[in-house]
Amino acid sequence: DLIIEDNPSLNPSLHSITSEYLMTCNFMDFTSDIRLPAEITFSDLLKEINRKLECDVNTFKYKINDEEMIMVENEGDWNIAKMNLREQKISCFDIYIVEITIEKEQAVVLLA
Repeated sequence: DLIIEDNPSLNPSLHSITSEYLMTCNFMDFTSDIRLPAEITFSDLLKEINRKLECDVNTFKYKINDEEMIMVENEGDWNIAKMNLREQKISCFDIYIVEITIEKEQAVVLLA
């Protein structure tokens, strides 16, 4: 699972509607930025995250401001998430890895 949160430390002027997202993926001591088109599909988003982090992520959660976590499990959920990001004028946010499967070891890593 992934948790996506708005990054309040970023300059507010960067929170305008753009044609792409800048996601910062955080996993333990590893941090990596991923720049993606704003209209990316759920499938392509997961492929890019999995490629970049060399892991297997199938779902994620996101949070905007003080709202509760929302699970994203499919394309419909992701379209709603993108709509929420646009409404809040958020284009830069952090992703925190909560659960991954590492293919090489066939193990599930849980982080709480």
